[in-house]
This record gives sequence, structure tokens and C-alpha cells, in this order.
Amino acid sequence: MVSFLSKETEKGEGKKFSGIDKLLQAMLMLGLDDYIKVKKSGMKLNSRLCIQNQAEVWLFSADTWHAFTFLEICEHFGYDPKFIRDMAIKKRAETETIKNDHRRIFR
Repeated sequence: MVSFLSKETEKGEGKKFSGIDKLLQAMLMLGLDDYIKVKKSGMKLNSRLCIQNQAEVWLFSADTWHAFTFLEICEHFGYDPKFIRDMAIKKRAETETIKNDHRRIFR
């Protein structure tokens, strides 16, 4: 699980999740993971960037027209979408900084 999301999920501790809840939770985790982490082993750069761009569009979209949008999933669980977005931006920046530091070291 994305570490910063644990603060949000604490609100629902002790609550049993249905199958749809587990699906929505998995979608949220995968979307955040795809947005934050650029490196996916075994994938070409263009494919990785395409996935990351799609995750970014999903994460920052204002759409609420179906149950699988980021905002609808947050509303379903009572999560604060602004908090999750802000933390995702922060984690992605940290990941990119680490990646750039490695490039400088191993030149």
C-alpha cells in the first residue's frame, strides 16, 4: 500500500470490505503506484511514460461520471482527494530526485 494512504485508511479500520471495496482500493493503489513510480522493469520507456501519463490524467481529473474515477473512489471511502493528490506529487518528486541523484553518481 502507498504509505501515505494509511493515514486515510485508518478512518475505516475495523470495517469489513466487500468485493467492490477491494476492487476500488486496488484501483486506487495501482493508479497511485503508476503515477509515483516511473520505473517498471521489463517495459520500454515509452510504455512506462504512457502508463504514468494515463495515471496522472486519472488522478487529476475532475470527472465524476462513473464509479471508477479518482474522485468517486475517494468519496466512496471518505478519503480527502486533495491530501492524496498532494502526497502523490510529493512522493513522485522524491522518487524523481533519487533517480536523478543515481544518474549523477553513476556517470
